Amino acid sequence: DVLIPLLNEIVEKHCNCNESSNLLIVIDALDEAGVEGSELRRRFLELFSVKYLRKLPLRVKLLVTGRPEVDVKDKLLSYSHVIDENDETHVNDLKSYIRFSLEQVFDDAIVINECASILLEKSENKFLYTAVVAEQISEWYNDTEERFNLTDFIQKLNCLPRGIDGSYKQTIAKLSKAVRGDKWHEFLMFMVSNLEPLSECELKYLLNMEHKDDENEFKSLVNHVVTVFPLRECSLERGVSVKKFYPFHKSIVDWLVTQINKTACGNRALNFFLPSIP
Repeated sequence: DVLIPLLNEIVEKHCNCNESSNLLIVIDALDEAGVEGSELRRRFLELFSVKYLRKLPLRVKLLVTGRPEVDVKDKLLSYSHVIDENDETHVNDLKSYIRFSLEQVFDDAIVINECASILLEKSENKFLYTAVVAEQISEWYNDTEERFNLTDFIQKLNCLPRGIDGSYKQTIAKLSKAVRGDKWHEFLMFMVSNLEPLSECELKYLLNMEHKDDENEFKSLVNHVVTVFPLRECSLERGVSVKKFYPFHKSIVDWLVTQINKTACGNRALNFFLPSIP
């Protein structure tokens, strides 16, 4: 209800001030606009109806990105394309990104190519997986006090899980073993069920970990989830900067929600979204 008037205002101001220049409007992560199939999502997707787009001046263009969920594809299919993960251009882009990440660690082209081949095979041609792994590579390199060893590095790469699902599962499995009792399980429940991101103070309260004796365990929990639920600065509250836990990507929430097996703690009341933990 707000977006179309806002876009109309942007277009009108641009056309009044710039008679001949083009305007590109980018709408990123369209799939994160509401829940698939909801009334809110349906109204939002009306923005991309032919009726509205025909009203835009020819020099105004829309670039829309998002995962190809069913309702998004149905609305955009007539004037868009889906990037196939096996497309040669996509694979080459992914290779370039992997090499760029590895160049921060090594300067030998042969070594980079060998490591890139391992990561490409593990990634199942998905950029998201590579982004997660690139952060791990940086941590490995920065955490090594002695000279970085290529043999050890390749061994680490070979031990990485396959695909983004495998990466998420490995992270949750480590979390379950590092944090006592059901705290890891409760943390994930709050991350999935809350509509707004939670601050550290809010999470300590919800987990009943406000006592000074819980401080080390809470830090351990945060360290184990930071790759999938990183702490980010958000709007100021009463003049104080606040850090809150945000999903690294919508896919981690989707992955948790769609798991249907029993959890390690065996609490059936909380089993509806969590995976089996080995």
